[in-house]
This record gives sequence, C-alpha cells and structure tokens, in this order.
Amino acid sequence: MSKELLKMFDLTGRVAVVTGGGGALGGSMAQALAEAGASVVILDYMAEAAQRAAESLPGDALALQVDVTNAEQVRQVMRQAAEWKGRLDILVNAAGTHKIIETDKLAPEDWNRVIGVNLTGSFFCAQAAAPIMRDQGGGKIINIGSVMSRVGMPKRVAYASSKGGVVLLTRSLAQDWGPWKINVNAIAPGFFRTAMNEQLFQDQAWVDHLVGRIALGRVGQPQDLHGALIFLASPASDYVTGHVLFVDGGFTSGEPF
Repeated sequence: MSKELLKMFDLTGRVAVVTGGGGALGGSMAQALAEAGASVVILDYMAEAAQRAAESLPGDALALQVDVTNAEQVRQVMRQAAEWKGRLDILVNAAGTHKIIETDKLAPEDWNRVIGVNLTGSFFCAQAAAPIMRDQGGGKIINIGSVMSRVGMPKRVAYASSKGGVVLLTRSLAQDWGPWKINVNAIAPGFFRTAMNEQLFQDQAWVDHLVGRIALGRVGQPQDLHGALIFLASPASDYVTGHVLFVDGGFTSGEPF
C-alpha cells in the first residue's frame, strides 16, 4: 500500500471527542482513534470511568465529566475540549443507554432518559461541536445508531425509537452542515456483548437464535467497529456524508428477526 493511501487514514494532529468513552464500545473506539494518531477527549457521565479510559490510551488524552442531556454542560465541555489543543476535528457520539421492559410498563422517566441520552444528547453534542469545526474549516461527526435503527424488537421501544431518530438526525445534519465542510455519518453496530446488554446473553436459546440470523455467524467484537470508525473519521471519507454504515455481520441483510 502506498504512503499516500495510508496517509488518508492517518489522524495525527487531530483532536477527537468520544462521548460515552468510559464504556466498552466507546472506550474501544477511543483506543482506535488514539492508535490512529488522534489526541482523544473522553466524555462520560461517570468521571472515574472517563479518567480510567483516558489513562489507558496511548498518547495525549483528556477526561471530562458531562451529562449529555444537559445542553449547557455540553457546550462547556466542548469549549474545554477545543481549548485543550486549539482545535476539535472529530466527534463520536457513543453515549447510550437502554431499557428492556414490556412497552405497557415503560415509565415516562425511562422513555425520557433513553431518548434524552441516545438522541437528544447526540444532537446537543453535535450542535455544540459544529460551530467550532466550522470556524476551523470543517470536521467529522460520527453518530452511533444500531441495527434497531432499521428493525424493531420486543421490549425495546424507547431504544429503537431513539436509534431510528439517530438516522434522520444524521441525514438532516449532513444537509445542514455540508456547506461548513462537516461530514456527518453514523455507524450502526449489530449485536455486541457489553455490560449494558449482558442480561440478554444469559439466555442461551436467544443467543443461539441470534447467531443463526447473523450472516457471519457470530456476535460482534469491539474491534470490529474500528475500521468503519477510522474511515469515517479520516480524510478517506471526505466525500461521504449522511451515510449510515451497518456493522452487524450481515444481520440486517437477512429476514426479519
């Protein structure tokens, strides 16, 4: 591979912000960005988790606590992130939560929390980062959707609704901010075993059925997201915007679950 081609994926000198960076998938994505050369700002609701994640990264890293559902907090930490190295090039909206429960029993506060973190939080973070990116000549925003951005599943109405919203948020922001040279795309992961969904994987019958519906015959590993992430964060994707890239082992290519 030529040096020029490799350079297209090099993030040296760029600053990347990862929300939910203290979690499994967010932390893994932060690691990939750091290994590609970026200086990484870890944002998380849990200050200690953010600090641990930042300390585990190669190169420069900064940890900041934030509630992504609080617009003023978000604006403050985005300014801090930009002031750290004098720029803000990449935003990965990986903060997320869910609630698995029968829909008729879903409490209003649980609905509001899931929508607030997954959808509204992604909007607040993008809205705060975009003017900074505009003023420096552009940037990359990567939202995190889900296979449930495309398909529904029982007991997950709030999560599916939030992730469906992330798709149209992504496409709308791509239209709004294309003139600012800000690329807005989304990664839609398939089924990954994390602390957040560990209870699902305790049901072996469910796991067997799930794996049987995945074309590649396995659930995802955090590193499976790295290639898509670096592509969308790097100059290699400069002419890609408003796109949702499913990284799901082929789950959504088959029959409904």
